[in-house]
Amino acid sequence: MENLLKEILSEIKGIKETQEKMQSDITGIKDEVSAIKETQNSMQNDIIEIKEKVNTVYNQTADLTEFRTESIESLNQIKDDVEYLTHKENQNEKVLFNLQRKVTTNR
Repeated sequence: MENLLKEILSEIKGIKETQEKMQSDITGIKDEVSAIKETQNSMQNDIIEIKEKVNTVYNQTADLTEFRTESIESLNQIKDDVEYLTHKENQNEKVLFNLQRKVTTNR
């Protein structure tokens, strides 16, 4: 009977050791899961930050595109104005030349 009790006690000790090892493994798994969650949260924050930066770049690009279009339109208007003024200057020079010639001829 004593042998049987020793055998049962030995089995209980084995079960207890196995249970302690399993508890240790579970604690390790919990720590790993916790670390994974922290990494995931950090990655989510990074993604949010990247999205904000992409949106900022998108908006700045839209603003720059609009500014470029407005600048081109303004430059085209300035070009047209300069061409017109050059044309008018040439016309005025011609009129002045003709007037000067008439004045000189009529003397």
